[in-house]
Amino acid sequence: MGLDAVHFIGDLDNIVSFLAQASEVGRDEWLKNQRMLPQMLEKYDVDIWFSTEGTPFGAKEPLFLDGDLLSARDGVIVASNALLFPLAVPAGILDRGVDFGLGAATSGRYGNRQLIHFSTEIHYEGDLDFSDGDVLLLGDGVICTNKDLISCFEPETNELGLDALSIAMR
Repeated sequence: MGLDAVHFIGDLDNIVSFLAQASEVGRDEWLKNQRMLPQMLEKYDVDIWFSTEGTPFGAKEPLFLDGDLLSARDGVIVASNALLFPLAVPAGILDRGVDFGLGAATSGRYGNRQLIHFSTEIHYEGDLDFSDGDVLLLGDGVICTNKDLISCFEPETNELGLDALSIAMR
């Protein structure tokens, strides 16, 4: 299972302090104590919102979908794949049939879900108003097209996708 979107939530000084301490922890120690990450995030009052490239299946159904935005601190789905898109988009494989990957995501530093901007990593061939690599706003559609983002690059290409995203907002 791969890691796609990553976005830090919280006060910038607390994030820097968390990262300083986390960088001193060795791989073996992280593997030995799997509660250490959420405990450290809690201690510094920060969170890491992320998505995965892959869907883990539990006993009967998936625990979460490729394309859901997850919380490392709280162990919950921050925004499901189905919630990110308007109802007309068939997102959310269990609900509406298509599993749109979540290649990039960002929000305000303090975790306002209404400010979530994101990009998909799957080009859906159906009749939609967006494509792989467009910047989308939660439930609201295209903010910036992938074509507009990549038009300045040479040699020209049709589509590059978008695997990282940062927008200055509070």
